[in-house]
Amino acid sequence: MTFSLQTLEFHRSDKVIHSGFALAQALPSESLSIAPPEISPLEWERALQFQHDRARNSFLLGRRCAKQALHLLDPSLDLPSLSLISGLPGHPLFTGTLNPYEVSISHSIDFALSILSPATHPVTIDLERIRPERIEAIDRMLTDRERKMVEIAPDPKSTATLLWTAKEALSKWLRCGMSVDFKMLEIQTLQQESDRLSGTFSHLFHLRFESWSIGEWWITVVFPNKSRFQGFDPKTLSLLQ
Repeated sequence: MTFSLQTLEFHRSDKVIHSGFALAQALPSESLSIAPPEISPLEWERALQFQHDRARNSFLLGRRCAKQALHLLDPSLDLPSLSLISGLPGHPLFTGTLNPYEVSISHSIDFALSILSPATHPVTIDLERIRPERIEAIDRMLTDRERKMVEIAPDPKSTATLLWTAKEALSKWLRCGMSVDFKMLEIQTLQQESDRLSGTFSHLFHLRFESWSIGEWWITVVFPNKSRFQGFDPKTLSLLQ
């Protein structure tokens, strides 16, 4: 198992906000018989409830990423003493008195990643692999505006996956999950930047997203519109290549 870590910077007019980021890959054949060093007894107890190794490892990998991201922001914390539980609808929350941070986790295949940000400046994230067999299902959840973006794109399957990651990350920011009316998550604009794509939402003008294409993957981050995200070091995302 390998972790890739980076402290991210979001620039405002009056300050710089730091977020912790962790990306990790687990081997499909891994089966953990003891709790990893970051995992609390409560998290390990929850993990043992999963019947399949892959589901258990995915759960633990996401928790470990969140703990590693937290360690970037506050190395003095005792990580095994903190538990990350699932709030509603599945929104990750730290138990106890440690509440200055918002946590966002994403899993896909054998990868997991997490962003940890100050609660006053939430940032959420989603990771998806381009899978042709899922495009039809994604299309049913797009609005007419979004379908037009897909139709005119050079690679429609890739663009459809990108839009899906933006909607997923937005649903996490809103803490509503994907049970909300998909029209509320509609993407209004999509444009090419130097090393990324950026976009805005039709109904949430105070938020924006930025997305990176790495191999067959899309990674998307949603954050307040008035912030400027300095981006990822390419080495941080090299695990996905």
